[in-house]
Amino acid sequence: MDEAFSGYYDSSSPDGAASSAASKNIVSERNRRKKLNERLFALRAVVPNISKMDKASIIKDAIDYIQELHDQEKRIQAEIMELESGN
Repeated sequence: MDEAFSGYYDSSSPDGAASSAASKNIVSERNRRKKLNERLFALRAVVPNISKMDKASIIKDAIDYIQELHDQEKRIQAEIMELESGN
């Protein structure tokens, strides 16, 4: 019967501190995941043309979009330089 309860921690026992620490870790991890999901949701809202809704695809599409914006900025800056040098 002791084997069946080997993973059980009674909060009144000396091992209660370990149980409390484990529960704090669980809450912290839950909050971390919630915050990550909220930020991925916000990212999904500002990045156009998300291919899939899984986390890896959202991040990949965001990276691609940022690279596209960076390339567009370079083209516009080159065009501005060309126009300024022509005057």
